[in-house]
Amino acid sequence: MTRPVNEAAVRLAHVADQNGMWVHDVVRFEDLLQEADLDGKCVTRELVEEAHQLMMDGLGRLQRIIRKWNGDVNAQDNKDVNVVVLPRKKPVRAKGNVKPKIFGFSVTAVLRWMGANGWDFDDAAIAVETITVTKLSDVTIRLQLKAGRDGKRGAPADISPSQAKQLRAAAE
Repeated sequence: MTRPVNEAAVRLAHVADQNGMWVHDVVRFEDLLQEADLDGKCVTRELVEEAHQLMMDGLGRLQRIIRKWNGDVNAQDNKDVNVVVLPRKKPVRAKGNVKPKIFGFSVTAVLRWMGANGWDFDDAAIAVETITVTKLSDVTIRLQLKAGRDGKRGAPADISPSQAKQLRAAAE
């Protein structure tokens, strides 16, 4: 049996879910309503109740509705949903396990090179974070610096003198 769903309620429930809020809290924030393409004047008590019920029905059904709403239609998955589908921008996400690299080398190999060349923890952490815009755990940095000093855990990166200058500049 197909149950029609108010598309505005779906958008409202989706924004609430994405922001970790209850639906009735979302209506207090104008920017969140704009994110859901809703005007504060059109948000009625019935709309809030329907969006709240969607969330309470379970995230599985809400996710199917959102997938259909975003155009990811799978007929078997969405047979109980009747939604007016509007075109939406989909977020761009990296596929697979993306690991940061520095000069084409893994960050851990560069850290081993730093350890072998006498870098201290603070300079290494700042350089890596500046170049990769990624925060590594302190344990990883310390472990790889020590491995570079001790000649363990694999070969260090083959860093050229010009690349070494860039690393030093990033640490300052």
